[in-house]
Amino acid sequence: MPTADEIALLTVQEVMSRWPTAVPIFHKHRIRCPGCPITPFCTVADAAALHHIPLPTLLAELANISADALTS
Repeated sequence: MPTADEIALLTVQEVMSRWPTAVPIFHKHRIRCPGCPITPFCTVADAAALHHIPLPTLLAELANISADALTS
């Protein structure tokens, strides 16, 4: 299971590819990355900063998704 620091360095596209259930989390925070042309280059940390979302909040939610995916 990746750590929060590792998730922060993944691109948004990598996160959505690994964990499709992460897409609603981005939408919940009004991060419109799904469908954005820079998604392959923008890290989760970049997206949080660009959209003024506290990185620890976003990472905690994404870490739960990745943990759930590993146990199911």
